[in-house]
Amino acid sequence: MLMMVGSVVNVLEFANAYFADIVEDVTSNKEVQAVGKYSVEEYNRLKGMKYYLTIQAVNKTSGEVKVFEAVVVVKPWLRKKELVKFAPSQKTMTILQPVW
Repeated sequence: MLMMVGSVVNVLEFANAYFADIVEDVTSNKEVQAVGKYSVEEYNRLKGMKYYLTIQAVNKTSGEVKVFEAVVVVKPWLRKKELVKFAPSQKTMTILQPVW
């Protein structure tokens, strides 16, 4: 459950002038809680799902095994996948049966 704590500054715009009120008790302010929850949900939705992968690759000819780390962000609503990182890993893995 998300609950905002602390204080929030409420900024109002009226005729190109800005007015600010400090909301002290944000835990009991339903509007502030709703806006906070909305902002976190939107942030999560816009970011997508991030996968951290450890990949074991086997050279078909030599049998050499290498391990890589990859980070992929998937945004299904955009039909988009983004490779954020792909690099050799310092991890060691048990050799798995190759799939090919």
